[in-house]
Amino acid sequence: MQRSKAKQRNLTVARRGLKRRALSFVGNIRHPIMARFGAALRERRKQQGMTQAELAVAAGLSRSYLSEVECGQESISLERAERLAEALGCKLSDLLQGD
Repeated sequence: MQRSKAKQRNLTVARRGLKRRALSFVGNIRHPIMARFGAALRERRKQQGMTQAELAVAAGLSRSYLSEVECGQESISLERAERLAEALGCKLSDLLQGD
């Protein structure tokens, strides 16, 4: 039995989602570093008076991805984290240290 292209595409997307979640969680527990980074990112964004959509556009990311990073549910590369810091007008170390 041959799967349709749509079903294959849906399976591929689902697998990617599972891999992303595996990077973000240890068992069912969020990694504390990701949660702290996300909280610091959200706080800095709000201090700047920016919406998620505005920051996402400025950093070249999707709003949904940014939301997941802020919630500590998505992993982030250093390159993307640096783009977010630049868009917020701060250093990456400011976001990594949190408050």
